Amino acid sequence: MAEREGFEPSLAFLLNTLSRRADSTTLPPLQGYKLSIEYYTEEVCQTSRIWREGRGLFFFLFCFSVFGMLRDMSSSRLQTYLKDYQSYHTTRGNQWTHILGIPMIVLGLLGLLAQWGWGIPDTVFRFDGGVILLGLGGLFYLGLDWRRGGPFTLVLTGFYFLSRAFPISYLWFFFVLGWIFQGVGHYYFEKRSPAFLKNLTHLLIGPLWIFSKLLDWD
Repeated sequence: MAEREGFEPSLAFLLNTLSRRADSTTLPPLQGYKLSIEYYTEEVCQTSRIWREGRGLFFFLFCFSVFGMLRDMSSSRLQTYLKDYQSYHTTRGNQWTHILGIPMIVLGLLGLLAQWGWGIPDTVFRFDGGVILLGLGGLFYLGLDWRRGGPFTLVLTGFYFLSRAFPISYLWFFFVLGWIFQGVGHYYFEKRSPAFLKNLTHLLIGPLWIFSKLLDWD
């Protein structure tokens, strides 16, 4: 009993010492220690969090198989859009900069808009700016061609959940870097202005064109 009574003050002294080292000026005893534990726990779990929220991206495997069967059945309206977009992206260099840049823009934009929302922020399903953009984009793609728009909307859903796992600074980095790739492609390789300067619809056609290009690459 005497040994236990001597042990408890020693443990309290040790924890109070650690808390004062964590923040000796602003935090009361033990609080700094607890916050330090919470901080490092969150850092360690970041990878698993990205995996958990981004697992929807693996719908992409499903899209490969579905789109492979239906890619020749796309509507004439969609084909018109894709051919028009293709006419602004004829060089390999410009095509590759878009293959790299457009997914970055989509990921960054969905994640940034997801910061603006309502309800409980840590729930899997919630209503935010990213969901609004995803819903409107999905309606556009399904209305354009449900065979190709359906699988692509699943891909965008995966991008949405993945984007929620990244800090805002990373999302801004992806968004800005993606546009830099776009500019390099058009002004260095293509020597022509982007298609959306003449038709804003191409802002929505671009991601779908990348999706189609990855599956039909020759």
